[in-house]
Amino acid sequence: MAGGATAMEDSVEQRRASDSAATLDEASSVVTAELSGPARIDAPADEPFLPLQHRIDALREIVHTVAETNVNDPGNAPPEAFEHNAESLLGDLQEMLRDAERQFVEARDRSDALANAQADAIIRSVEIIDELEETKLQLSEARRMAEESARDTQSLADMIFARTSDAILVLKNRECIACNDKVAKLLGMPRDKVIGSFPSLFAPVETIVTEITPAAASANDKPGVMGLGECPATRRRRKPHDPYDAALRHGLWSFESYRPGPKGDDAWFEVTLTSFPMRGETHVLAVVRDITSRKRFEQELQRNRDFLHNVINAVRDQLIVQGQNQRLLLVNDAFCDAHQVQRNEALRRTAADFAPPHEADLLRQSLDRIFDDGLPQDAEEQSLDERGLPQLMAVKRSLFRDPVTGDAFVVSTSRDITDERRNEERLRLLATVFNNAQEGVAILDDQGFVVEANPVFLEIAGGSDENLLVRRLDHVLDWSFADFPEVIEAVSAGQPWAGRVSLMRKSEQRSYWVSFSPASDRTGQATSHIIAMFSD
Repeated sequence: MAGGATAMEDSVEQRRASDSAATLDEASSVVTAELSGPARIDAPADEPFLPLQHRIDALREIVHTVAETNVNDPGNAPPEAFEHNAESLLGDLQEMLRDAERQFVEARDRSDALANAQADAIIRSVEIIDELEETKLQLSEARRMAEESARDTQSLADMIFARTSDAILVLKNRECIACNDKVAKLLGMPRDKVIGSFPSLFAPVETIVTEITPAAASANDKPGVMGLGECPATRRRRKPHDPYDAALRHGLWSFESYRPGPKGDDAWFEVTLTSFPMRGETHVLAVVRDITSRKRFEQELQRNRDFLHNVINAVRDQLIVQGQNQRLLLVNDAFCDAHQVQRNEALRRTAADFAPPHEADLLRQSLDRIFDDGLPQDAEEQSLDERGLPQLMAVKRSLFRDPVTGDAFVVSTSRDITDERRNEERLRLLATVFNNAQEGVAILDDQGFVVEANPVFLEIAGGSDENLLVRRLDHVLDWSFADFPEVIEAVSAGQPWAGRVSLMRKSEQRSYWVSFSPASDRTGQATSHIIAMFSD
């Protein structure tokens, strides 16, 4: 029995050992399968050690399996202690793997960031290099264009310097260092002699200066003073003037110079001096222009202007010119005398300012109409003279338009026709008396020819104006007056004659008292006419 029990126990142990060995073999095959798998398994980018985690999980599973297998094996270590130690080691290993994985991810991220930064830097460097190359090309092109522009400018300056009609000189320290060929013609000296010299055209000169004292200034405001030169309180003195120094001080200086010619070929020059820096030193550019033709034209224009002013002032009628603002632009002496105003004062005002208040608005409206429609105006305007007496003015206004500028002006002439109208009225009265007189009246010239006759005389002569006028009186009348030529000659000499004369009128002999007397004007001076009167 004892032997049988022992054999049975041995059989059980063998069976357990066999089961344990089978379990170990199975676990060993699992471990071998896990460890003999692919050496590298693709893992997510954020978990690079995920395959190792899987293997650790597999080992934990194997340890757990071994621990369960050894539960009934008294010869093995206690399963709880084995499993606990294995779990602790595997946990530490797993934690270390997590730390390593975290550090690896951080290192990889830093590496990627650094690689990206390096790539960006390389790309930016390439872009900067491209920009620098482009800038270099642009600078090269700009330099080329600047050089071409400088050459063109130099060529243009050389052409202007050489071909201009003006004389050009470059001065430095009162010495000519360069000039063009026109200098020889304008200054009358060779170019090689001009260079290195200081032309007399730019030399200091003395000018006459008129000094005005306070007494002169007050006297100039008085009427009748024509100019400062006529005032005894003015003083003239010579003052030196240096145009070269003026150009250095002011930067630009212009003046006109006169050069008398030996044969009457006087010349005028316009000189412009301009200072400019060059190579750290101040130079002066002198431009000399021949303005002789312009000066002669100006002198001729001044003579024509003076002639025109003299003609305008010689006109006895008032003459004025007004612009579109109705301001007086030109007045003659007759206007100034009529309104007792100085010319300078009149030119500051309008024509309406010299008219009575009730006529000023009408005058302004009249001028506006002329500027609008351009039609001339003829009118007779009544006003009061400086003595307050009524006067009648014949006014003519017409529009003048400058053909060059297109500006419009109104030219007005005014004539005092008060005396003319009085004379006309007097003549009308005399004509009425002449035509209505009971005596026959004939006006003869100094040869006895009939110039004018009244109706009574025409009836006496038995004819009409056409038949009697411009015929001698002894040929007009049928009378016996043999001494008529001698009488006319005596009357023309200033001796009146009167007497009785018989003549035929309507086939009837009639007797008339006839007088011949020399005619005279309003001043009592004898004229070339004779007045003949016939009384029946």
